[in-house]
Amino acid sequence: MTDNEIQRYVDVIEAAVPRDGADVIFNLEYEEQGCELIANRAGYLRLAAEMLKAAVARLEPGASFTPINLDYLIRGRSMTFKRLVRQEDVESALPPRPAARTLLKDRVAIGGCLLLLAFLVICTMVGLFVVIGRVFR
Repeated sequence: MTDNEIQRYVDVIEAAVPRDGADVIFNLEYEEQGCELIANRAGYLRLAAEMLKAAVARLEPGASFTPINLDYLIRGRSMTFKRLVRQEDVESALPPRPAARTLLKDRVAIGGCLLLLAFLVICTMVGLFVVIGRVFR
């Protein structure tokens, strides 16, 4: 499909579906359960048009940020979007993962904190037994 064909679809959707009344909410209330996309019919259609525009938007040489703005669609308690990035290798657009050494350091720090907590709990219990033992002698 050519960029001109896609742009024609965008033009048809934008002419048929007004911006007013198009509402979209990206709900990320509980991260471990994933994101939820909530929208009315006009919101879904306008969002589709914006995504299609992002696919065919002219970019400066070497740029990957599209000039698309979703602010008029996003409502209420929705998660917001800083920008839409178009890049053929989508994995390379993500920030780098922490190095394995960083993860190891984090695990060692957590383990050390847990050991210290266990030591303090044991000391507290021993101290309580000593105090109770002396009171009832």
